[in-house]
Amino acid sequence: MEFHLYQWVVDGEALIRQVQQLRSPWLDAYFRFATFLGNEEFFLLFMPLLYWSIHKAFGRQLAYLLMLSTYLNTFVKGLFRLPRPPQELRLVAQDGYGLPSGHAMNAVTVWGYTAYCWRQWGGARWLLAGLLALSIGLSRIYLGVHYPADVLTGWLLGLLLLLAWLRAEPGLAAWASRRTAGQVLAFSLLLALAMLFLHPGDADGYPSRSAGTIAGTLLGLNVGFFYEPRRVGFQVAGSWIQRLGRLLVGGAVTLVFYLGLRILFGLLPVDPVTGALLRLVRYAFTGCAVAWWGPAAFVRLGLAEGKQRPVMELAP
Repeated sequence: MEFHLYQWVVDGEALIRQVQQLRSPWLDAYFRFATFLGNEEFFLLFMPLLYWSIHKAFGRQLAYLLMLSTYLNTFVKGLFRLPRPPQELRLVAQDGYGLPSGHAMNAVTVWGYTAYCWRQWGGARWLLAGLLALSIGLSRIYLGVHYPADVLTGWLLGLLLLLAWLRAEPGLAAWASRRTAGQVLAFSLLLALAMLFLHPGDADGYPSRSAGTIAGTLLGLNVGFFYEPRRVGFQVAGSWIQRLGRLLVGGAVTLVFYLGLRILFGLLPVDPVTGALLRLVRYAFTGCAVAWWGPAAFVRLGLAEGKQRPVMELAP
């Protein structure tokens, strides 16, 4: 029997309609919250919180994995260019291509890696990670923004990427630790440009805006994660007031570059290629702010202990 990928995907519409017959206010709330755990807005809050205030090394590695997972997802989307379910089935706003589901893929990589690393939680960590991945994936079907095939493919790719990352990450970290500043800068820039221009494009065209976002962020993170321990060396330990202060200060530092460059570059008349490059630059500065300049501000303001300046005690 000849296999038709498009038909296999869209045949899942019947299952979406069956699932949505079970709708209730409680299920609506549950799956909307589950899908929020895979949204960009959630990761914009969760990743800096983790890196700045909970566990620095784990936050750094998880950020790399999330960037890699997101890029691979958009790359595969751009290759297949398969549609999402009809607009009438969508309970939340969502555009772009469908297969594979980014929410499902990132759920497996992020929460699977979290469960693997936080072994002190015991066997329950795998149950929790599985529940999160299952709920986030199913939420995309329930909310009518992905076909079941999209979610299944996302789960599978996420698992394959997670296994590959667990095998390759120690070697990559050892290789990176032996590089000089010049090598890091050159490699990071070349990698970012390759990610931008080798991406097949998305629903908005070529070069892909999402590829520019991911490539620029990864460029900034690479540079920031290289220089931060050498120039700042901040520690996550501290009172809850200090940790909260880091979120406020770090968020402000990051927004200066994120919004400031957005306004500045928005004043320039640009073609698609130049626009994509400016987007890469904007997110590179934003990534550097998260990884390096925000932590430098923490130490300077006494919100964290660093290599050169001790922490200032704050009243509880």
